[in-house]
Amino acid sequence: MKKMRKPEEALKIALRSVQTTAKKGHYYGAGLLATDFIKLSSQLDYKEGVFIGEVLEGTYLQLYGELDSYEIPKDTKKALQDKLASHMDDLVTAYESRGNLINILEDIRYEATIFQFTMRTQYKPVPPHRSMPRR
Repeated sequence: MKKMRKPEEALKIALRSVQTTAKKGHYYGAGLLATDFIKLSSQLDYKEGVFIGEVLEGTYLQLYGELDSYEIPKDTKKALQDKLASHMDDLVTAYESRGNLINILEDIRYEATIFQFTMRTQYKPVPPHRSMPRR
């Protein structure tokens, strides 16, 4: 019979899953995995984990919803992906070493927010698909 994981180990695995998925640029999946991290944290009554998950969930689900709505060059998307991946690496390292997480979470949210405002002012929205019914 397999030995049950400790809660701390389960949380580390869940956070690494968010990290791996976000690094690939799969922001929708990262957002859903962050939701799972929130659920696990809430079940363990882990307040800091809920906060971490909420920041990551909001960041990645917002990016997913907006990135394909604008004509953004691939190299610009890649630069954002690289910045967020670096911050996620820092977050996982700090989480595992019980380091200061708040500054890293601020960095993640800041990069995404600045990108969102830049995207809305510098790039054209993608026109609606012609086969979609008009309202």
